[in-house]
Amino acid sequence: MRSAVSATATFPGAISVGRVIDGRFPLLQELGGTKWSSAYLTQLDDGRERKAAIKIFPFESVDAPATMARWDIAKTLSHPHLMPLFYAGRCEVDGDDLLYVVTEYADETLSQVLPERPLSPREVREMLGPVWGALSYLHKRCLTHGHLRPTNIMVIDDRLKLSPDFGWYSRTRNIYDPPEAGTGNLGPAADIWSLGILLVEALTQQPPVWDRSQGGEPEIPATIPEPFFTICRECLGTDPERRCTLAGIKAHLNPPAGSAGQSAEAILDATAKPSNRFRAMILTGTVLFVLLMFAAFKFGWELTPSSPVPVP
Repeated sequence: MRSAVSATATFPGAISVGRVIDGRFPLLQELGGTKWSSAYLTQLDDGRERKAAIKIFPFESVDAPATMARWDIAKTLSHPHLMPLFYAGRCEVDGDDLLYVVTEYADETLSQVLPERPLSPREVREMLGPVWGALSYLHKRCLTHGHLRPTNIMVIDDRLKLSPDFGWYSRTRNIYDPPEAGTGNLGPAADIWSLGILLVEALTQQPPVWDRSQGGEPEIPATIPEPFFTICRECLGTDPERRCTLAGIKAHLNPPAGSAGQSAEAILDATAKPSNRFRAMILTGTVLFVLLMFAAFKFGWELTPSSPVPVP
């Protein structure tokens, strides 16, 4: 196989519909792609005619040995919000060296929604639950997704899932890659950075402005509502050691009772004043009641009839 990709294999849409990959996966329809990959509808060769998606990459666009090793791990994972990876391999098409992964077929991706409209804060909360769960599952196993972005947020039968082609490390860099991406040693903090970029784009339809060459941190639009503004700011620290954690994100989304901040305390103080007045009124009424009972007891003979009242 050639390690170089010819001009005919420029992505996306590098391979025409109708071709068969690795002798077993027909390309039935093009689903989309990026600068370095194309996705197609295919069919699993398991006798049940199940739809699936196949994503194809030029071999030279990634760290192929490391990527394929991570895909082998991905095939062993199982989580309700992580798409199963059915197959992964290396093949040749018209003399070009390619990698491919075969996964579940998604009804929709976040990248298809955002050109039309941003997500509402409620929708972002609904998205964050499954994403948080899948990332927690990976991080507890000392794994990093490494490719969290709108194209990899999938909807399958009304369930949101992450693409399983984690560890796909491109040789090119974009804003979703954290500052430490050039070192090749990415940990869970890299996913936190990508999640921060994803949240900004989901809420505004645009990723934040960030000049990697100038350093500094991405500019988070002031229009982003809380708690998402704080979450994004804490996710997008250039120092991975200072970034928010998944536990910190969960705490921002579900703060403990009584810790909602100064504005909530002001409301609490305002409601406490009528409560104090109400308690004072109860105390005054109790004192008057006791005095009346004492007077009734002391002068009771004057209040009681001297002879029984005849009953008709």
